[in-house]
Amino acid sequence: MMLMVDLVGRAVLRRGLTTTEAVDRWYDHHADEVGPRTGARAVARVWSGAARDGGAGALGDDLGRCACGRIWRAHHDTDTVRNVVLPAAPGCSGWPVLGVPPSWYRPRSEYLFETVTPDDPAVRTAIWTDSSRTHHLVVPRVPAGETRGPADLESQVGRAALRGVPVASDGPATPGDPEWARALPGYVLDERLLDHPWELRALALVLAIGTDRPGLRSVLVGAAVTAPVDDVGAGWVRAAAEAVRLTA
Repeated sequence: MMLMVDLVGRAVLRRGLTTTEAVDRWYDHHADEVGPRTGARAVARVWSGAARDGGAGALGDDLGRCACGRIWRAHHDTDTVRNVVLPAAPGCSGWPVLGVPPSWYRPRSEYLFETVTPDDPAVRTAIWTDSSRTHHLVVPRVPAGETRGPADLESQVGRAALRGVPVASDGPATPGDPEWARALPGYVLDERLLDHPWELRALALVLAIGTDRPGLRSVLVGAAVTAPVDDVGAGWVRAAAEAVRLTA
């Protein structure tokens, strides 16, 4: 299905219905709301001392295997070592543990290249890339301040931090919550049934089109509601494809 989303997305951009930047903006806006927070929760337990003996070293064992069969390896940042996980070739990204990757987290990303360039000679940068057998996760240094429980600390562990990269600070402003989109099946967070990153990409496409082309909003909603109630992602793909068809 990811291939279908890619094909529809390219058609949307060719038609000039929206821009890559707009799609990425919506994608990142909602990315922290979907998918399990397993990795963030595990790191918070290490920070608070609630993890079992072994700390970060045992974290990979605690996480078990990814659904794709890969094992997890945890790498602990220190005063002298900074860990960075670079994106591998297309395939499983470990998102059920790490969260959906940021839109800019992709191979050959200029931002990532700048991120991994050492800026402190006293700190060594250790680079990790997923293999056919292993996923990698970074345990950042414990944040400064008073010690809090795992629940509070978990909120400080973002998708980028689990990969050892800072969040891009010069990106576009966060979009608002569009009232018109509430008519889209599954848009309201409590109703979402997102199981794969492609579904989030499809939703971002629809939101970007509707934001940049208000005249197509009724078309988008009308196409999306025809999908089965247990497959809202397919409805979002259908909506974007219908917008392309009507503007051909």
